[in-house]
Amino acid sequence: MLARAQEAIALLNHRGQLLALNDLALEILQLPESQLIGRPWKDLVSTSVDFARLHRGAQPLETYTSVRRLGGRSFGAWQSQPLPANLQQQVLEWSLTREVMPRRHLVIFREIGHRLTQAEVALAQQQQQAELFAEVTLKIRQSLQLAEILHTTVTEVQRLLGADRVLVYQVLPDGTGKPISEAVLPDYPKILGMQFPEEVFPIEYQQRYAQGRVVAIAKVRDPAAGLADCLVEFVEQFGIKAKLIVPILQYPAWQSPPAKPAALWGLLIAHQCSQERQWSEAELALMQQLADQISIA
Repeated sequence: MLARAQEAIALLNHRGQLLALNDLALEILQLPESQLIGRPWKDLVSTSVDFARLHRGAQPLETYTSVRRLGGRSFGAWQSQPLPANLQQQVLEWSLTREVMPRRHLVIFREIGHRLTQAEVALAQQQQQAELFAEVTLKIRQSLQLAEILHTTVTEVQRLLGADRVLVYQVLPDGTGKPISEAVLPDYPKILGMQFPEEVFPIEYQQRYAQGRVVAIAKVRDPAAGLADCLVEFVEQFGIKAKLIVPILQYPAWQSPPAKPAALWGLLIAHQCSQERQWSEAELALMQQLADQISIA
């Protein structure tokens, strides 16, 4: 019965100790069967259920939501966003069917997410961003090729932001432009090396970005985003549903921020293609810091 089930199932004795689990249960719990058989269910999840005191007057089927501590083992992403490897908790929803046979109880469960405290998430993000910033800065100080600096930037920004595409777009003297470095997931088209006419990035837009403008668009079709219909159609042909854009500014040798920039060199851009997305202040700040480093390079 357990082997054929399409849900994660565990069989417990009257004391709440594990007697058997199916393959899906082992996959969710990420432990070998030898380490689970005989262990109390209460060792794995936080619950106040006292199996030794279950009696026939109790509800035959009850549903619970419990937090399971993982002891540092990572179970991957949460809410479609990348999380650090120090994830500490797993959230399980489980139902208890009492006395499916004499002195035997059945637990059916599923994983419904992971949970970190806001402080843990913020700290981990700060650490990852600091590491990326230090890596790009080091490459610049070592006078490595610009192409390598840009490749490191787009690859690591894509990883940290969980974006579907990150690219560096260079604005050329005649007003046209092209992506010169790109990190993109396999499901989405590459645009590296394509050259785009000035109509795609009109001079009035270039002037705004040259003044340090940054843009975070959660939904490209939202009229509040301010994109002309032709630009909406243009970005949608590449599957773009949300985007984050910061300028890469070029300063004269004797001038440094926050003085007025001499020219717009290009843009550092993140795309979300799988879904619409609200960009955070921390993500915007990271992009701005890295764009500043690229301008120094």
